[in-house]
Amino acid sequence: MAIARLTDRLPPYRALIAVQPASVEWSEEPTPQVEAAIARVCEIVQDLVAGGCHEVAGGAAMSKPDEIGIKVATPAAEPTGNALAILHEVADAMERLVRDGETALIDLRGLPLTPSDFELLWGSAGRE
Repeated sequence: MAIARLTDRLPPYRALIAVQPASVEWSEEPTPQVEAAIARVCEIVQDLVAGGCHEVAGGAAMSKPDEIGIKVATPAAEPTGNALAILHEVADAMERLVRDGETALIDLRGLPLTPSDFELLWGSAGRE
């Protein structure tokens, strides 16, 4: 999604389906709460794929939002701090490249970035 956002190619409809775990401890089995939610999550995904969304201001919503807890959040206006962490990683990678010839890869796919973060990154790259 980060690449899609950077290239202005975000799909018109996106959905995030999440289940709040009771525990984040490592286990080979889901917690009972997560296990109980799996069938409902599958139904939601099937409904979304079948076109069970309708457009609302700012995005898409489930066809039956009162059946599940939905928290709608907009991107924060303030930077998360992740952009600065990325810039530090880039600077470190550049130093290692110059000093040792070592190449590096920084995976941005899992980092939450706000519009302010993107502005900071693009500005640091000399792009507006």
